[in-house]
Amino acid sequence: MSQLYRPEETYAGNLIGTLEALDSGITTLLDWSHNLNTPEHSDAALDALEESGSRVVFGHGAGFAHWAPVSALDHPADDARRLREGRLSSDDGLVTLCLAPRGNQFATLEVTARADSFGMTPLNNPIGAFVYNAHPGLVDTILVDGKVVKRDGKLLGVDHARVRRLAIESRDDILRRAEGRNGARLGGDWIPKAYQAVEAG
Repeated sequence: MSQLYRPEETYAGNLIGTLEALDSGITTLLDWSHNLNTPEHSDAALDALEESGSRVVFGHGAGFAHWAPVSALDHPADDARRLREGRLSSDDGLVTLCLAPRGNQFATLEVTARADSFGMTPLNNPIGAFVYNAHPGLVDTILVDGKVVKRDGKLLGVDHARVRRLAIESRDDILRRAEGRNGARLGGDWIPKAYQAVEAG
């Protein structure tokens, strides 16, 4: 359903996701942004990242049509170049640019099943256990680039009601425009159908 995302949904998703990470004490992110359907989507994604106050590497990952299997479209170099020559021309800002082109993003179940997996190994790792079981409530104070962005367990300067409203409005609008595709509906019982890659023909 990512082809239905407007720049407004990209903005809302990036804002709530980045603030959630910041609230958990994560001050540096890689945003592998792979639903940049238009330059307006790229700008909306960046607006949210900049508003969050986090340190982010913005991975320009193209749009839905580039990721829909199997696409022969080239990466939209004009948009990446526009950003590099404009608002992301510096490597010293809180938000910087990198390319995040698609690769072999499709694999069969057999290939996936052969992948090495360590899970939470070793189970006797107290630091790992803490990391896997920690939550934002355990983080009292966060600084980004010398600026306090969370104090006494609360993000500073964030309109939580606005961010929640943006997320709910975006969800509702996407599902409305989906018109029941893939069984999409409100109510809490919808689980998207498994994604299936198709053979190139």
